Amino acid sequence: MILVVAAMKRELEGPFGMNRAESDSPEFKFSYTGMGKDMVKKKFRAWRGGSKLDGVMSVGFAGSIDPELGSGETCLVEHVQTPSSDRYYTADERLFGLLLDVEGMRAADLVSVEDTVTSVEEKMNLASEFDAQMIDQESYWVAEFAETEDVPFVGIRVIYDEIDQELPPSGLYEEETGQVRAEKVLKWLMRDPRQLFSLPRLGVRSLIARGKLSCAIEDSLRVLGEVG
Repeated sequence: MILVVAAMKRELEGPFGMNRAESDSPEFKFSYTGMGKDMVKKKFRAWRGGSKLDGVMSVGFAGSIDPELGSGETCLVEHVQTPSSDRYYTADERLFGLLLDVEGMRAADLVSVEDTVTSVEEKMNLASEFDAQMIDQESYWVAEFAETEDVPFVGIRVIYDEIDQELPPSGLYEEETGQVRAEKVLKWLMRDPRQLFSLPRLGVRSLIARGKLSCAIEDSLRVLGEVG
């Protein structure tokens, strides 16, 4: 059984809002970790030593730190690292080779950060420091868990925000679910009403990323299910 994990519910929702976490199969188990390092580690502490796994797949959205990597592009994580450690993890060679043939998939390296990167300046700094194309907040610690369980790791990320896209503050979301806090968004807009004009662009990109991720997950699970 391969464990498929995402930070947020909407990253595992398929067409028409189908929640994959409610449709486990003998081949795949779906679950959420919550957002960020602490939530991932907390979740995996509860899972460690549990059901025997054949692999762990991290899925979700990512931010681009490469001008050539645009919103909606689907990436297969080849290497993942984090600024707080010299250690990096590499995707399982067999799983990586199988999924790289999925239509629209491209290989990319990833940096998992501990705090939400919201500004263009922060993204530029990460781009200059690391030889990577995208960032997220979970994959490194998912890969770390896979190593402790001695099972293969692979990750799929769809680009949500491009390198020149500012993001809202991280406090607007629930860490455990990724759900938007409406009252926080309202306060944020009251402090800076100009940000209202950025919301439609972010909303469209969210829909695109969610659709691309849903297709990538379906196609990847089909490939893995066929080879066993």
